[in-house]
Amino acid sequence: MPGTDRIFPDFKHVPKAELHVHIEGTLNYDDAMKMYATHLENGHSVPDMEELINDETKKVKVESFGKFLEYYDKYCKLIKTEEDVYNLVYDYLMRCADEGVIYAEIITSYDHYKELRTDYSTVELPSIDEASIDEEDKSEAKPKLHYKILSYSEYIQTCVSAIKQAREDSGIEARILEALLRHNDVEACCKTVNMVLEAKNPYVVGVNLVGDEYNNPPEKFEKVFQLAKRGGLSVTVHVGEDPRVTPESIIATVDMYDLKRIGHGTQAARSEEVIQELRDRGVTLECSPGSNYATEFWPRDEEHPVTIFDEKGLLVTLNSDDPAFDGFRTVGEEYDHLQSSKGYTNKKMCTFTRNAVNAAFIGEALKDKLNAQVSVYETYCDLVDYIQSADTPSIARDSMHATLPSVGETFKSKFEDYLAQRTVSSLKEVEACTREGSKLRFLVETLHEKQMTYNEAVDVYDEFYQERFCDYVSDHADRAAGLVT
Repeated sequence: MPGTDRIFPDFKHVPKAELHVHIEGTLNYDDAMKMYATHLENGHSVPDMEELINDETKKVKVESFGKFLEYYDKYCKLIKTEEDVYNLVYDYLMRCADEGVIYAEIITSYDHYKELRTDYSTVELPSIDEASIDEEDKSEAKPKLHYKILSYSEYIQTCVSAIKQAREDSGIEARILEALLRHNDVEACCKTVNMVLEAKNPYVVGVNLVGDEYNNPPEKFEKVFQLAKRGGLSVTVHVGEDPRVTPESIIATVDMYDLKRIGHGTQAARSEEVIQELRDRGVTLECSPGSNYATEFWPRDEEHPVTIFDEKGLLVTLNSDDPAFDGFRTVGEEYDHLQSSKGYTNKKMCTFTRNAVNAAFIGEALKDKLNAQVSVYETYCDLVDYIQSADTPSIARDSMHATLPSVGETFKSKFEDYLAQRTVSSLKEVEACTREGSKLRFLVETLHEKQMTYNEAVDVYDEFYQERFCDYVSDHADRAAGLVT
């Protein structure tokens, strides 16, 4: 069941979602070197890759936060053409889909693409960074351009085309947040917001204030956020990332802009009162543990507060931030790292996905669809638990098959309705059956019909539900199509 028809998530992966990833920071080494070679051959200006790339990890170096900002600016200069932009977005989403991601909210930065930004050499860097940043040689003549510089509307439409193709090829959904570079002045950020509003592209669902928060605190940008909110854009802010800001500044920012979610929020861990405030207000945190360690914004010898936040009832999500940089992780790696380090079950990991889906800047219909996919996976987890824990599973399956056939038939009927109609309402009915346990019983019934023994089920359930059961579902799809015609 490929593409947008995919209702079953990949049972080999926990379904995942991320809300905080800078698309330029996803450009992996192989793709970057292809762009570098092409642009060099065509006489385009290119960054010094030997300066940027760690030979061992094949990722962009992160020597300090200041160097991270500098190298990010330089790395973005590889992205020039329409093809570059399209491939950047498409390749990232397909890699995400391979990790089991069902939704991603990507942060694009047209200002980086167009180079309408203040050079970081003019910005006061954090005190933890002792490295100096040399200004670029302004006297060097610019080479002749052999490519079209996209307008903002063209740039976003290219991103959207990549999103749609990735959805068709893998089933992944994605939307866009436009970055507001806080080290630019307020008027420049207002100009960016106006570009977004004028483009009127429905895939751009909000804006995100990014960059150096210590030297550019959120209160400077009240005019920017008023403009965005009047235009109907959702907003989120990088806040509480830098260790030099106080935990209380996080609450002040949430109050100032009535935020429902924030980027990072890591420093909230320093205050029990702030944690309680965030929990009581239902603010979702876009956590990126690998990023915080890599930039030294959280001490490497301390446990990251993501688990503390979760244990204290905050709405936590897991995110990659900039996975092409040293020390940063992909969203799949973030899920795997947390699960292995804390011993969380697959079903527990679905909590972080639901948090992300529910906090996403999307409509209720798409949230319902994504949550239904998570529900199916959770039911699969229930089935696995049943198989592994039952003392007399074959008898239990026989008993369930004999005493609950009407339940199985109800689910089969609802599921075939969904396959035939592909509507949100029919999908909700399938999800309702799942919540009632009908889906679990139907899957157990299927095991009985396949005449599998308990040991066989334990040994091959991953393979069975990834391959054989999906074949079974495809048979139902064909039958449903026959019913329609």
